[in-house]
Amino acid sequence: MDWVELNRPATTAVTNIITTLLLGLSLLAALLLQTAMQTFYDLQLVIIFIGIIVGAVVLYNFWKEDRYGYIISIIFFAVAILDSIWMIAATGAIFTFIFSLIVNIGGLALCFVRLQTLPVKSTDDYDFDFSPSYLETYDIDKPYSTIAGRGRQKKRR
Repeated sequence: MDWVELNRPATTAVTNIITTLLLGLSLLAALLLQTAMQTFYDLQLVIIFIGIIVGAVVLYNFWKEDRYGYIISIIFFAVAILDSIWMIAATGAIFTFIFSLIVNIGGLALCFVRLQTLPVKSTDDYDFDFSPSYLETYDIDKPYSTIAGRGRQKKRR
C-alpha cells in the first residue's frame, strides 16, 4: 500500500466537505443576486429552491459514497453559472457576480478533477463466472423435440 491509498478516505471526506461548502456559497450568491432584482425575483426564488433540493440530493450521494454526487454537482455548478450570467444581465451587481462566478467555476473544476480520480470498482468482487462450461448450447441439426414446455409428452389430438 502506498500513501495515496492510505490517504484516499480523508481526501474524499475533505473534497465532499469543500464541494458542499461551494454548493452553499453558490446558493448564497444566487440569493444575494436575487435581492437586487427588480423583476422575475419569484422565478429566481423557485430556481434557488430547486438548487436546495439538488444540494440535498448531492449530500445524500456523498453520504452513500456514490459517484453520482459529483456528476450532479457538475450539472448544478454549470446551471449556476448560467443563472449568474442571467442575473448579472438583470441586476448589474458586478461584485456579487464575480464572487458567484469564482465559486461556481471552482466547484466545477473540483468536481471534474475529483470525478476523474475516483477509483473504479474492480469486477473481482462480483461472483460471475462467464466460462464456456456454463453457456447453454443447442444443436441445430438435432430433430425437433417431442417434449412440451414442462417436460411432458405432447397431447395427441
